[in-house]
Amino acid sequence: MQAAKANKSLEPKLIAFRVPGFEKGFVASGTTGAGDAFPQTKIRGEREGQFDDIAGRSFIILARGGDPLAALNADDRDFWKSLDGKVVRLGEGGFADIDGRYGQLMDEYKSDIIVKRPDFNIFGTCRNAQALPALLGELRRQLHAS
Repeated sequence: MQAAKANKSLEPKLIAFRVPGFEKGFVASGTTGAGDAFPQTKIRGEREGQFDDIAGRSFIILARGGDPLAALNADDRDFWKSLDGKVVRLGEGGFADIDGRYGQLMDEYKSDIIVKRPDFNIFGTCRNAQALPALLGELRRQLHAS
């Protein structure tokens, strides 16, 4: 029993901290959280698992409070589809945020929409779905400028 306690005390302890994001490059500058690392935590839909295993590894609109695609015109929806973009809705009719981390992040950012890049960084955020067309317009502008 003593040996087990001694070994337990030698185990490294994880310290939670926020990894600072980048401010320039392929990000929607001026939006809260742009350039931050997108956290990986568990969600539940038809099955449960880490976000990327359940939602995929593409561009993703993470939203709470309704269908963000309803705020987009046909051209914006076609653009999103051309990126193989996905939508993950949290809450009723969508995925459960098991650890509450995504809801907490949205509260911190004061945003109901997060656009995640395929490399698990945040492109940008917006307060609500009505602001999503402008955010996707910036995404399109930056992709076509490169």
